[in-house]
Amino acid sequence: MEEHLKYKVQHDFRSKPVVLSVKNLYKSFGSNHVLKNFSLDVHENECVVVLGKSGSGKSVLIKCIIGLMQPDKGNIEVLGQEVTTLNHDDLDKIRMRVGFLFQSNALYDSMTVRENLEFPLRRHGIDYSKSEVDAAVEEALSNVGLPHTQQMFPSELSGGMKKRIALARTLIMRPEIILYDEPTTGLDPITAREISDLMVEVQEKYRSASIVISHDVHCVKIVADRVAMLIDGVNYADDTLENLMLSDDPKIKPFLFKNEIMDVQENRNIRLGAMVLAGTVFYFFLCILSEKTKACFVQRLLYMRILRM
Repeated sequence: MEEHLKYKVQHDFRSKPVVLSVKNLYKSFGSNHVLKNFSLDVHENECVVVLGKSGSGKSVLIKCIIGLMQPDKGNIEVLGQEVTTLNHDDLDKIRMRVGFLFQSNALYDSMTVRENLEFPLRRHGIDYSKSEVDAAVEEALSNVGLPHTQQMFPSELSGGMKKRIALARTLIMRPEIILYDEPTTGLDPITAREISDLMVEVQEKYRSASIVISHDVHCVKIVADRVAMLIDGVNYADDTLENLMLSDDPKIKPFLFKNEIMDVQENRNIRLGAMVLAGTVFYFFLCILSEKTKACFVQRLLYMRILRM
């Protein structure tokens, strides 16, 4: 994986309609004031990353947006409707138009991949014929690069595959807005890069707006059109990542710089680990060879090295 990724090509979304608006949002848990007058607008087809430290309130924010958690005060307007005042049925209708990718993926272990994808269609009473369901499942799985997994169970999938299937389940409803909660957490750097690239492909194909909750700067570089820094419960800074990286603000710079250093170090550790593993395998391979074969093998390696000089 590259240690230095290019920033996403920037577009001006300000002329497009606002599809999600959070105004003066407050949320506390006892004496822990998580969100304190937080505000944010997201425009049509725009990807906004909410970046902040662990425990800063990022996941609380999107749970309030989708109606899984009630804020103490403030307004949340999604696709023209005030979420905080909707009854259960009307909230359910909004959720049909808003996809939510859970950090844990939230796949049902007892269901096959196909059954997991069919679940939201049944849950929301979508009246599809069998052929329409077949087509929707095949399209969603093809769009995440896993068309062959319909009859597999979550236990048979890798971490990256589970994340793709969870995204496919979100896409089957063809949402206008997608909320991603820490989409690359727990994934190795290569898989995290693949998931980040896939999120950009989804944005381009479905023309969806999105909010991405993350503290992974590499992911942010790939997916973000704009970044909102959630610091001390407020939208402390709202700009492109490229501009934020140039900031000398003592609350912004240390956080972004720390993440960059950690990502580079993680990549170096992975490469070092791969070298150690390869060396260990080579050592055990030599140990099982006979002395004569071992001598011939080493001689052959030395000869090849001389030829390359």
